[in-house]
Amino acid sequence: MTDSANTSIPEPRVAAVVVTYNRKTLLRQCLEALQNQTHPIPEIIVVDNASADGTAAMVRTDFPEVTLRVLDENRGGAGGFHEGMKEAVSRDVEWIWVMDDDAEPQATALEQLFSSTCHLDESTAGLASLRVNPDGTVQKGSVGWYDPFRMTYDYDVDGENPVTEIGYATFVGLMVRAQAVREVGLPEAGFFIWGDDNEYVLRLSQWGHVYLVRDSRVVHHDASKSKEVPTALLARFRGERPISSYWRRYYLLRNKLLIVRKHAESSWQRWGGYATGLYHFLRSAVAVLCFDSHKRLRLSVLLRAYWHGVTGRSGKYYDPAQFPESR
Repeated sequence: MTDSANTSIPEPRVAAVVVTYNRKTLLRQCLEALQNQTHPIPEIIVVDNASADGTAAMVRTDFPEVTLRVLDENRGGAGGFHEGMKEAVSRDVEWIWVMDDDAEPQATALEQLFSSTCHLDESTAGLASLRVNPDGTVQKGSVGWYDPFRMTYDYDVDGENPVTEIGYATFVGLMVRAQAVREVGLPEAGFFIWGDDNEYVLRLSQWGHVYLVRDSRVVHHDASKSKEVPTALLARFRGERPISSYWRRYYLLRNKLLIVRKHAESSWQRWGGYATGLYHFLRSAVAVLCFDSHKRLRLSVLLRAYWHGVTGRSGKYYDPAQFPESR
């Protein structure tokens, strides 16, 4: 007769996926933190977006046990997560934990995700760690709800419940059930950057539940790429945005419109989303005309973003290296 008290439940098998580009120092911190988790991670997969800083050599030399996938070109975060999760889901794992190279999960972060016991419910599609600054304060854009048709975020950063259902989380410490990935598909590689996490969690939420586990924390070292990019005219008196990074505006607006196209449940809802996107376009265009240099280039970025979004064009369009360095 078997003693039930001695029967243990096997630990969930996890593969971690990290996407990196030219930040090997931060990547080292991330990999060390993953290897030091109190819950074991059988496989860590690094997707290198064709870095030019020696990232691949560093991983091969210092982390030989890590699975390294080097892409032939920079496919952005979206392309990197697409390839990494594609590889992870082919493994014998139940969960896939995804994060950027500037993430440093606290030692108990993965253990805390499973301590919530939400993973035992087969309708749970994902579990998200809380994203914090190096000083421990919670980052505003961490988790919450995203309304694709109003293009607004309702952040959940000050709640008291240890576990909260959410409809939005970034790819900084999001753990996804492998079976859900097999059924809803992979992140949209054609987004390049921005919005791939929004779109993917919307899909996951249609499959099952996604929860925030507050006791699971991941330090996010580079929070400069905020979800909220201010375009209000009064905010622009603080100074224009450097032209060298203005290519981001294309993906930010275009991908929000692509989400509208994909997730609208009616033509009325779709056109309502397009109208919201038009408002964002016009607000940004007026700010460019009033305050910015390189007006022609900036306006072309905005025009193409709106047109490509409503017509459904995805993929890498603007190469960051092609933009001028000066303001």
